[in-house]
Amino acid sequence: MSRYSQRVATKFANMFEFTPHMDYKYFFKQFMEIILNHAHTTKEMIENAQQFSFQVYDMNSDNYIDQTDLFSFMKDQSNENVLVQACYRDLNDI
Repeated sequence: MSRYSQRVATKFANMFEFTPHMDYKYFFKQFMEIILNHAHTTKEMIENAQQFSFQVYDMNSDNYIDQTDLFSFMKDQSNENVLVQACYRDLNDI
C-alpha cells in the first residue's frame, strides 16, 4: 500500500519539476522556492506555506475546501473499510 493516493501524489508532482533522479538537495531547493516564492518576511513565508497546504487539500481545485474535499482526501488516504465503519458509527450516534 502506498503512503499517498494516486490523486494526492499527482497534486504534489504537479507542484514540482521532477527529474528522473531527484536527490535530497534538489527536492528541498524546489520546495523552498515554492514556500519562499519571493517572500521577504516570515509572514510571507507562512502565507506561502499555507497556500501550498491549501492546494493539497483542495481536491477538486475549485479554490474552496468543503466537506466533499475533506471526505475525498480521507477516502483516498484510508482503507475503504475503515472509512465505511467510521461513517456507520457516526450514523449510529445520531
